[in-house]
Amino acid sequence: MVPPRLRHRTGLLTIVRLSTSPPDQVEDYHCQIELPYSLPNFPETKCWVKADILATVSFRRLDLFRTEREVASGQYDTS
Repeated sequence: MVPPRLRHRTGLLTIVRLSTSPPDQVEDYHCQIELPYSLPNFPETKCWVKADILATVSFRRLDLFRTEREVASGQYDTS
């Protein structure tokens, strides 16, 4: 269980791992989902959430997804 947002801990994001490979053994913390669209560098829309590995990071430390074109030009895709 992930606790609700704490009022004194703003600007944080919890990240869960996505994988196109099913786990060796499905556990309660695994869930197969269908994304509404493909993500950059992650063309599959059917994937597994593997929530046994979580990370909490500050929004200030995140780097936005980039497409091939934006990587070459150094620009972020913010759409």
